[in-house]
Amino acid sequence: MVSRAEIDRRYQNIRAALEAAKLDALVVSGSQYTGFEGAVRYVSGFEIVHRYVYVLIPLRGDPLLVFPTEARWIGDKKKPWVQEHIWAQVPGEWLRDHAAQQGWKRLGIYGLDYIMTVRDYRALSAGAVELVPFDYEFDLARAVKSPEELEAIRDSMSIIVDGFYALLEAYEPGKTEAEIMAPAVELFFARGAGPRMMNIVLSGTHGEAEAHFKVPGHRRVSPDDLLLYSLELAGAEGYWVEFSRPIIRGEPSARSGSTWPEARRRNGRTCPALAIVMRCRRVSRRRQAAVAKVSSGASSNMERDSSASSSAGVRPASARRRRSVATRDMTSAAATPLPDTSPMATVTWPGCGRSAWMRSAKLASVPCSASMLIAHAKGCRPCFNTSRDFLVKIGMDDAELTHMCEAPMALPLPERERRFVEFTLRVARDPGGLKPADFREMERAGFKKDEILEMIGVAGYWALATTVSSALEAGLREE
Repeated sequence: MVSRAEIDRRYQNIRAALEAAKLDALVVSGSQYTGFEGAVRYVSGFEIVHRYVYVLIPLRGDPLLVFPTEARWIGDKKKPWVQEHIWAQVPGEWLRDHAAQQGWKRLGIYGLDYIMTVRDYRALSAGAVELVPFDYEFDLARAVKSPEELEAIRDSMSIIVDGFYALLEAYEPGKTEAEIMAPAVELFFARGAGPRMMNIVLSGTHGEAEAHFKVPGHRRVSPDDLLLYSLELAGAEGYWVEFSRPIIRGEPSARSGSTWPEARRRNGRTCPALAIVMRCRRVSRRRQAAVAKVSSGASSNMERDSSASSSAGVRPASARRRRSVATRDMTSAAATPLPDTSPMATVTWPGCGRSAWMRSAKLASVPCSASMLIAHAKGCRPCFNTSRDFLVKIGMDDAELTHMCEAPMALPLPERERRFVEFTLRVARDPGGLKPADFREMERAGFKKDEILEMIGVAGYWALATTVSSALEAGLREE
């Protein structure tokens, strides 16, 4: 539910833009067509179910909703905070006559070119009032989001990320594109997205996807089909988000694989997950047991059961080989090899998963960077190798990781992710040195209580894991 303070903030910004443009009022157009209904909800609280509607916002005075008469029984009329409703046979005629009665000279129109119906434009343009396109100015007035809006955006993002995991778990060659998509859509509806969604797919054979989106249909998927589901929705509060990751069980084609360096260059090294191609493979119990034994349990918690789907990033050939991992302070002649499973898409990181931001961040390198630095600080070779190999899998290079270990307080990460890693490392290394002011500083930086608790959870898990793993490794080491 939008607060009164937020509603007042929106109107204040819009009216400031109207005054700057010397306009007397603004007509905000909205229709059922996906993407054209959000502006009406933003300024009135009314959710369009069918047909179309206008919101009239005068420079001074209360706004009102103008409906076509055929839409009388469509939509919940008690829900909007704008409670004055007009029913017009032709809304454009009513708006024209009302503007003349008010003596308005210039009327801004949001949606003049793409949303307003032809019959209403004809009627409105027949009057004396000047019609001024106002799309750019209106979008600019609502571009800066308040903390209340950001929370709603995070909620939408948490829905879409959880839906992606439902899709990924349902993925299996032999199913149709629609069957793979279905669990995500079911979750979207259950979490309140309703009809506000557009779920489409790029797909193709032989490790490539055709360059056009389509509705997932009855085509059956083969292991070497490359799928890129584009998940798009608005959550319960109406904020639109989009999310996509490519999926393939077999091997991408040489041409698809050749895009990896360019994708890294464009997206930046701090966002490697944006260019991940996931090879979903089964993992035998024998390989899982072997890795769990060598790693003393450090890596087994980063996998699901033996029948789970897994992922591995497309990366340069040199990074695909099993190799030893070395830094200035820690070397290993036979580093623990990771199995074909990587935690990129299937892991639920220990201590994480409650906040919307962390559910999104777990797709990137944030918690694994923290675990690598904790293991490095505590000298735990198995945990360090597991974390570092995973970071290499998702596209970070050795020099970058070595620099992170040498200078953990100067991490090459975006500000929010960097603070997450730094605070988590600090909790793991010196929990007794923390003061109340440290937590207040994190809150001022924008972290919520549940997010700070997650940092503590990550730190606590890996502090325990490194201790147990190092002790077991020492006990099992051959003399």
